[in-house]
Amino acid sequence: MIKDVQLLLKDNSLEYIVLDYPFAYLHNEMREYIDMTIYIDTPLDIAMARRILRNYKENPIEDIRNDLTNYLVRGRAAYLEMERTVKPNSDIVIQGYFNPSFI
Repeated sequence: MIKDVQLLLKDNSLEYIVLDYPFAYLHNEMREYIDMTIYIDTPLDIAMARRILRNYKENPIEDIRNDLTNYLVRGRAAYLEMERTVKPNSDIVIQGYFNPSFI
């Protein structure tokens, strides 16, 4: 990702580079390329409902079960770790329960 950002920075036509990068300033090598971080604080139930609606429109129920199992085994712990470490290291925190088009 760092090489990609370095290439983008050479493009003078770009005014902004927006990354979907869930670590804020915590990654030492990436930190120097970040001017501002925004943390979207979405409650877990809303995030899960949005994900299922977005990703499983035509998938079998077994795929949803597998994803929910993975969430219980790994995903929740990752979310809680982000709440503990990434959120406090972000410049702006936006409430994620709003409609995504509003955010």
